[in-house]
Amino acid sequence: MKVAKYFSATWCGPCKGFKPIMQEIAGDGYSIEFIDVDEQQNKATKYGVRSVPTVVIEQDGQEISRFVGALPKQQVIERLSSWCLEMKNQKRMLKKLDKAQVEELKSMA
Repeated sequence: MKVAKYFSATWCGPCKGFKPIMQEIAGDGYSIEFIDVDEQQNKATKYGVRSVPTVVIEQDGQEISRFVGALPKQQVIERLSSWCLEMKNQKRMLKKLDKAQVEELKSMA
């Protein structure tokens, strides 16, 4: 499952403006985990967060993308959606391959 982890802090000016945007995106059906770096320092360290706001996008527990800074809602959705479209296209392509080709690709990874 894809999850966007939103790292922020209460003292961060850009975070204060960006949080409502991330809340709207969560309301649109995206899975967003809200993380305060002061309250969850271990998690911020684990993800190497050095600046806030930072958004880390994960799929099945693996980081696939990240961005730092506040963005307009549409740009965030485009980043999330472009990743979704890319994954759908990859799945479509894999369905067209025969088993031998799939095994060859797996061995190269």
